[in-house]
Amino acid sequence: MVFGVSVDQRFIDTGEFTRLGRQLQGQVELQSLSRLVSDLPDQGGAKASWDVRGLQDAAGQAMLEVRVTATLILECQRCVQPMAWPVEAYSRLLVVESEEGLEARDDLAESPDDWVEPVLASARLDVLELVEDELILALPAIPLHAHCEHPAGPADAPDDAPERVSAFEALRRLKKN
Repeated sequence: MVFGVSVDQRFIDTGEFTRLGRQLQGQVELQSLSRLVSDLPDQGGAKASWDVRGLQDAAGQAMLEVRVTATLILECQRCVQPMAWPVEAYSRLLVVESEEGLEARDDLAESPDDWVEPVLASARLDVLELVEDELILALPAIPLHAHCEHPAGPADAPDDAPERVSAFEALRRLKKN
């Protein structure tokens, strides 16, 4: 079952949602996600598309699958100009019934590829908070254009600057002597 989302439909009962295998999808304006945009440039009218599905895995555990696609406007940390950052995020969340269940999943022997993020079961889980979390996690630590020249890069270096020699070249020269 697929549902469009309105303000009052953005909350789900995780038990019912996963047990019935429901799906909810929609779009949200990036500017309305305050935690996401607090340190970002203006996102204009850009939107994120999202899809949340409830399911039960082979062991009968309640799961949520969250997919989000968007193009965020970030500021390149090299040239300080706006840049588009496409995001295609996916995560699978294990719905747990208690706070202890959140901590019980911290098994250090488990492979990071097999680990599933737990989320606390709720009769009123805000789906847009999950969407916002996915977008925040997709932000790069240091956004940079792929082929951006640093403002104080090689073009600004003085002509009489000493030539930089790699450590391996210096070792080769020492070996010769």
